Amino acid sequence: MNFCKMHGLKNDFIVIDNIDNNIKLSYNQTAFLCDRKAGIGADGLILIRLSNTADITMDYYNCDGSIAQVCGNGLRCTAKYVYDNGIIKNNKLTIQSCDKIYNCEITKTDDKNKADLISVNMGKAEFDKSKIPVKTENESPLDIRLNIDGEEIKLSALAMPNPHAVIIVDNFDLRYIEKIGSSLQDNEMFPQKVNVNFVKINADDNVELITYERGVGITQACGSGACATAAVLNKKSLCKNKINIKMPGGDMIIQISQDNDIIMTGQAAAVFRGEINL
Repeated sequence: MNFCKMHGLKNDFIVIDNIDNNIKLSYNQTAFLCDRKAGIGADGLILIRLSNTADITMDYYNCDGSIAQVCGNGLRCTAKYVYDNGIIKNNKLTIQSCDKIYNCEITKTDDKNKADLISVNMGKAEFDKSKIPVKTENESPLDIRLNIDGEEIKLSALAMPNPHAVIIVDNFDLRYIEKIGSSLQDNEMFPQKVNVNFVKINADDNVELITYERGVGITQACGSGACATAAVLNKKSLCKNKINIKMPGGDMIIQISQDNDIIMTGQAAAVFRGEINL
């Protein structure tokens, strides 16, 4: 089986061309391929196939083999893959992930006409508690207070469309992020588990972010997490409509339009190609 190793701000993926729709991977096979010691190694796996309602379909799987509704960095890598390989020749394209369709645009190419910067309209943030879903007695999913292992925290919940929690911090402590992020996966507040975003606000147009992703752990970058973070900060009047989000893997620009659509712009890169027997 042929594959391409790609990353969006060092959030890395195994990308497999499944245009012929003849590749079927089991839960265990996906987890094996993503295993950094036994397999190829990646945060997630992407199967690219044709769509009846969009230009292309992205089937995204977390590294533990579970299916995710969407992956922002994965969308940009998918857009780059199909553009660079001539599957889609237009610089504007639509990608289906689960039941949603995302408008993407190649906004910058390199000197070899390969996609460099990609913008994706991630749609609107969802703050309806039943749709996130989050279980809380609070009227609003914003500023929920809870105790985790003796640690008092305050988080805001939303869907993008994956469930996300946003926690504002003064500084980054990886042990704290690991502890809170992993504990929230088993908290009954989030029945579908949750991506946990820890954000440090430097200015109203510049923040730093580390995300603990469900099914993965701490990652170098999370596109939907960056969008969710911008949505919460904007709703709480803590940031402008256009902000730079710095993550361990690099920077991303998030812009919130007048009708509250969230547009993510960042790089994607192809690293190497290979073949593996299953």
